[in-house]
Amino acid sequence: MGPMTGVVGRAAARLAELVRAASELDFTWGEREQLAYDLHSASFSEENADARFLMLMMALETLIEQESRSEAAVAHLERLIADTRAGDLPPGEVASLAGSLEELAKRESVGSAGRRLARTLGDTEYLPGEPPPVFFTRCYELRSALVHGHYPRADRGEVGGRAAPLEGFVGDLLGAALLGH
Repeated sequence: MGPMTGVVGRAAARLAELVRAASELDFTWGEREQLAYDLHSASFSEENADARFLMLMMALETLIEQESRSEAAVAHLERLIADTRAGDLPPGEVASLAGSLEELAKRESVGSAGRRLARTLGDTEYLPGEPPPVFFTRCYELRSALVHGHYPRADRGEVGGRAAPLEGFVGDLLGAALLGH
């Protein structure tokens, strides 16, 4: 067996604050927050770093609310859709591209919405030199590499090294949802 590394969990004071707030409030999670909480909690029992990281990313993604795009962005995408349909591509490719563009026209990307959510955490650095939007972006890129099977495979050390601070990141978002109610 190789060298062992330890991970320090969230501060006891923060946990006590959240437990106290939950007990003092007439509080119930919304469906989105409840699912995020369940996934976050379930991640604690996962030993595999990849699976733990992905479970935490799923918890995070359930908290992300995508907003509608601006009128200018929608108009631009509608022109692209019209140009795509008028082009000389095979029908299956036209349908696929137009469908993807139509989805883009409905709402902002998950990445953009995630960075907006991350900004609500202020200046806290979850890894040195990574304010919340940067931390989110790097985690989201790593998640995409894992889920979409990029090769070479994501480095296990990087996955494990991001899983612990990601636990705190998601926990802080859940805590903000709790304390904000």
